[in-house]
Amino acid sequence: MARDHIQPIQNIVWLRKYISCPPALGPTPQYLPPRVVDGAEEYEVNDIIAHRLVNKKKQYLVRFESYRPEDNLWLPEANLKNAPAIVQTYEKRQQDRFHTLPDTTGTAPRT
Repeated sequence: MARDHIQPIQNIVWLRKYISCPPALGPTPQYLPPRVVDGAEEYEVNDIIAHRLVNKKKQYLVRFESYRPEDNLWLPEANLKNAPAIVQTYEKRQQDRFHTLPDTTGTAPRT
């Protein structure tokens, strides 16, 4: 079918030049520079917001220290090998959330 080959194309008529936050709305945020670990730049992870599976591999939505929410990135699990405590905290939070869900079946327990 022809629809299988639709490409995500954006018409340039709708594109506009990016305008950063005007000074009247507040100061421009100061970002922490990356640390160099084993010859590679690494950014400090503040929190993990969510996760998803892409091609059967887990990715995390990561918020970085001193960065704004619009700077969050989806990163593969392998990219967070130097932040195991934050991954464990997120997984524990998800596990606790799953085990404390209310009963939504609509049926009252039998007495």
